[in-house]
Amino acid sequence: SRILPTISLNVRPIPNTILLDNGIISILALDVDTSLLENMVAMELLRRYGLEEQVFFYNKNVEVDFYIPDAATAIQVSYNPKKSVETWERESTALIKLSKVLDCKRLIILTYELEENIELKGLNIEVIPVWKWLLDT
Repeated sequence: SRILPTISLNVRPIPNTILLDNGIISILALDVDTSLLENMVAMELLRRYGLEEQVFFYNKNVEVDFYIPDAATAIQVSYNPKKSVETWERESTALIKLSKVLDCKRLIILTYELEENIELKGLNIEVIPVWKWLLDT
């Protein structure tokens, strides 16, 4: 597995399975909406940054969907992170924890339609609709 050179953490390259046909996700996934968004984001990150050690998963007692070291950006993907207090806590807390151990200039939660900027524990979290993020090149 690819490990960031300056730190020794459990960092994995982006998912082993990125499906080109989102129809398969509709059959296999438990949370279809979020899984479809995650797959779309993974494919776009591969398009933007390539396969050469540019996009990672981070997992050390907390899961962050994507971390891009060159952009110092951490991304969570959730269809509707405010559907429950637990979902919001999980998504936002993961970004905050990651920012304490890695250089994160930008913390993002990609959603289906929610958009806002949230200040939490002195950090700015951008909540962006995935369509808007996709258009931001």
